Amino acid sequence: MDLFSKEILAAGGVVHTSQEAEFFSPVMPGQRITASARLAGNSVRRGSRFVSVFTEFRNESNEMVATASSTIVVPV
Repeated sequence: MDLFSKEILAAGGVVHTSQEAEFFSPVMPGQRITASARLAGNSVRRGSRFVSVFTEFRNESNEMVATASSTIVVPV
């Protein structure tokens, strides 16, 4: 288990503070969608860790169908 996962478990939870999504094409029932996420930001301010994650969603043809970004706050 990585350090970040240990911090979340030790904190007892997180607060999901924001999320934005952009869709580029329709997604139909039964389609297989693959999500790939990366850490976009990680900082500690006033006793809390702010973590931003950017995610790309792609269909079976590897076409990007959506993106999303979200921020969570983890007490430290």
